[in-house]
Amino acid sequence: MHRPTSLKIGLGLVLAGLVTLGGLALHRAEPARASSGGRTGLSGNPATGGQTCSRCHNGGVTPDVTLSGPTRLAAGATGTYTLTIMGGQKNLGGFDVSATVGALAPLDGASDVWLSNGEVTHTAPKTVDAMDQVIFNFLWTAPDQAGPAKLYGVGNSVNGNFNPSGDAADTATLDIAVEAGGGPDPTPTSVPEPATPVPTVESPYPVAVADLANPHGITVLDEDRLLVGEGGNRSEAWVPGQFGPGAGDGRVSRIALADPSQREVLVADMTNSTDPGGGTVGGNHAIEVQLPGASTQTAAVTLVAQAGGPAHSRPEEAAKILLVDASGAIEVFADPLAYEQANNPGGEPGEGGIDSNPWRLVQAPDGRVLVVDAGANDILALDLATRQLSAWAVFAPLSAEGQQAIPTGLAFAPDGDGVAYVSLLGPFGPGTTEIRRLEDRNGDGDMLDEGEQSTLVGGLKLVTDLAFGPGGQLFFTQIAGGTLSRIDPACWSEGAACDADDVTVVADRLPAASALAFLPAGDALVSTTNQPNPGGPSLSGNRIVRIPADQLLPEPEPTPTGPTPTELPPTAEPPTQPTIFLPFLLRVETLH
Repeated sequence: MHRPTSLKIGLGLVLAGLVTLGGLALHRAEPARASSGGRTGLSGNPATGGQTCSRCHNGGVTPDVTLSGPTRLAAGATGTYTLTIMGGQKNLGGFDVSATVGALAPLDGASDVWLSNGEVTHTAPKTVDAMDQVIFNFLWTAPDQAGPAKLYGVGNSVNGNFNPSGDAADTATLDIAVEAGGGPDPTPTSVPEPATPVPTVESPYPVAVADLANPHGITVLDEDRLLVGEGGNRSEAWVPGQFGPGAGDGRVSRIALADPSQREVLVADMTNSTDPGGGTVGGNHAIEVQLPGASTQTAAVTLVAQAGGPAHSRPEEAAKILLVDASGAIEVFADPLAYEQANNPGGEPGEGGIDSNPWRLVQAPDGRVLVVDAGANDILALDLATRQLSAWAVFAPLSAEGQQAIPTGLAFAPDGDGVAYVSLLGPFGPGTTEIRRLEDRNGDGDMLDEGEQSTLVGGLKLVTDLAFGPGGQLFFTQIAGGTLSRIDPACWSEGAACDADDVTVVADRLPAASALAFLPAGDALVSTTNQPNPGGPSLSGNRIVRIPADQLLPEPEPTPTGPTPTELPPTAEPPTQPTIFLPFLLRVETLH
């Protein structure tokens, strides 16, 4: 990694981005990982090792998978092809197709298919249609020379529980004869017309910061300055919002809201990771802290959560907490992955189950920094004086089926009673997740004991962050629906969680919402995108929008303007002519 002194990004840069399930990238330890944003090299093609999704996904009902399209093409011609998944789990599906020769590509304007490593794969798990089918359309261009060609495809039918168990995949192939020039024109298979592409999604809220590459973390330093962690896009040439293979390009920057084009990059070239959802992460989150023993005049240091998980461009740098001092020097301050490997607080089975992806950093009331680990499904406490890590909270699966409780955000109640709230992600498909209430009942400094975790509210889906905002209300973002919602934690009582009716959606049209913070005046900042059709928990955001505080709380009840009976003097005389009111009221009634 390296640290440029500053970076100026012109406001005229084009906001481009391929929205994959690729950006929020929450890793979770599993010996075999599902891929919500598409994986390649698993089509069953012998040239790529012959592997398929079945190496990881098993235990479910095997679907029927077919490849269809023109079986004869003229050299250099292009045809439309279709991979169809039928049956199986009848919930969600993904695919991977490779070719022995020629070139694969998505349809023009397609948002459900993208090209990676010369193969076509899904951008997000796709929901079955009314016929319990999942259909992916794509293009194949024949080579310039006549000869045989073959498509290899795999269709994966999944239950969407973030666990490869209960899924199943099958393969299909299609032989194509490439004919010399003068052969028949390609006849595309009759396929459903792709939806008209939507170039952008207009937000009803003002854009606070644009030209970002997967903003995952927002920290408010003051009314005008932010710390923004960007996952990057895993590409050599940094293109805001665009996902693609390449080198590490995550970063953490200080950004002034008054002129967001002026950015001081604290850490750049951060190693990326491809998560189980195919997403890209680099600089997850950053906060400023005062180290113990430092004088109040000493400048704060910045702690940075460097992404973890599989497929890193530089694995030795994965899952670290970095310290950036006032001079810009960078060092490794703590190593969550090493702690997980040595202690395994979640009791993951075997070496393959141990993972770490530091996702959020939150300073607790006692001064420790809490590391919300979306890879290990736990929260670690970091002692700033000793640099030692310890387990603070561990999250067991949400269901007997193994639905993982992946922590994504943490917030302490503003009243100072030490109660905290954690947002948990959830499955792509059926199923719900929750916000959990954490209370250190025995005062031992952690949330590991029986009865210290309880559900604040359930019935949620894909919760990505939470924070306290105006009115002492707890606000949270959900990818499902692209919403910002609020809830009053006072609705919780011992043994009784809040009801879904206690949740109020205060803002929508926030696709790829993955990070939330509040300015001192109460305005909300939410990372989002203007790209169409985002889906799933790994998303490519490219901007931060600002939602005014007056839109976040209900309008106050109007104050009565006339005198009330209690305002009349006790000895006030009644009106001398009370009958004057009766004709007036009667006249008003005739107007209705």
